[in-house]
Amino acid sequence: MPTDITTLAIEIQSRNANADLLKFNKNLENSDSLAKEVTKSLGIAFGAASVISYMKRATAQSIAFNRELYNIKSIAGELNLDKIRNQLVSLDSRLGYAADNAGAFYFAYSAGVRGSEKELVNFTGEVGKLSQAIVSGQIPTMDAVTSVINAYGLKASEVTEVTDMFFQVVKQGKTTGSALVNSIGAIAGVSSNAGVSINDLGNAIATLTTTMPTERAITPR
Repeated sequence: MPTDITTLAIEIQSRNANADLLKFNKNLENSDSLAKEVTKSLGIAFGAASVISYMKRATAQSIAFNRELYNIKSIAGELNLDKIRNQLVSLDSRLGYAADNAGAFYFAYSAGVRGSEKELVNFTGEVGKLSQAIVSGQIPTMDAVTSVINAYGLKASEVTEVTDMFFQVVKQGKTTGSALVNSIGAIAGVSSNAGVSINDLGNAIATLTTTMPTERAITPR
């Protein structure tokens, strides 16, 4: 049995996820010596039961990450999955679990955002930063950002033009991140077709939300 239990968890493949997870959990539960070995190797002072619980969660996250990667592969076969995997893992850990970031990457690609592996992972990371800054869910934020990206015909590399606008609206206006991301899709296409710039759109929303609810401020009339 491998002594590096973290490596064992990471190498579990999605196609055998359920069977491997059951086997992995059983080994952890039945092997006091293994738990002690893990405790020693990680340098953790708390009990073996806590280590076992931690490793179960880590294994579940590894399986979820692999599943999201295979979802990406199913719709983005032209991209290098190994590059995507490595770059997603390298994202700032404060942006959340790798599985969640992979899910956001999948959403962006399925919404029509295109670019290199690096550009798409960077896109995912920038939207992740925004979702935390404006206190909104990662997928709803990705949905809103991609709506604006598509409406204005922007590239993945131009994502900060949109994320900066979202942040300034929440900062300057009287709205919340959740209210903004749930409403802005209704006006993005109309504004683009009317020739309104992204900055002017953001300024208008910020101003209007100081005197009326976000949904009313954004809804086209």
